[in-house]
Amino acid sequence: DGEYLALVAPDGETVVHEFSPDYPPQVSDVAFGISPDVKSTTLLEAGSNLKYQIPTTNLLQDEWARADFNDATWSSGTTGIGYDTGDAELPPMVEGILSLEPVAYWRFEEREGTVAARRDDQVPVEERQRRSAFLRRLSSKKRYDFYGAHLGTIKRVLFENPKPDFWPAYTDNYIRVVAPRDAMNGEALANRCAEVRLKRIAADFVEGEIIRMLD
Repeated sequence: DGEYLALVAPDGETVVHEFSPDYPPQVSDVAFGISPDVKSTTLLEAGSNLKYQIPTTNLLQDEWARADFNDATWSSGTTGIGYDTGDAELPPMVEGILSLEPVAYWRFEEREGTVAARRDDQVPVEERQRRSAFLRRLSSKKRYDFYGAHLGTIKRVLFENPKPDFWPAYTDNYIRVVAPRDAMNGEALANRCAEVRLKRIAADFVEGEIIRMLD
């Protein structure tokens, strides 16, 4: 509880990663870990030129991937291109939602007597579940990207009622922040404002370091 923790390389000396000076506060029922350092390399830009053929036999299955293969008779086009599975990856409903850049979504109320319950064009339960799962993943990704764009910045926050080991707060642009509750800020932060540096993403919140109180 609160002690130094490090991941050390096989040489027994090189510190690969560390929590210093001590391990940050934990939250009940919330997974904790370091933010991934993601690097991407674009191998093929959107709209790149390509050659394609729709085969009617398997005669070329061992030939077409060779570096010296002659594709002069193939059709020309641009990316993206792929296989038609008969079911669009994103249904029109989802495409419509994405175009609006949503911050939240809700299902229609379907209790007896409501307008939604009386409609005769009900979406099957399996399709509702599929759409909901997609939107939950979308929501998580958008939140992670949004939080990540603000790491390292200093934000004004309003603290709420304390939890046993931390103070929860929100920035003015609705980033959920957690600051450790210690001897320096143990009992006097509720309903007060402060400047906090956003340090790292952990689950659905950002760990913050209090820079100064504003009142």
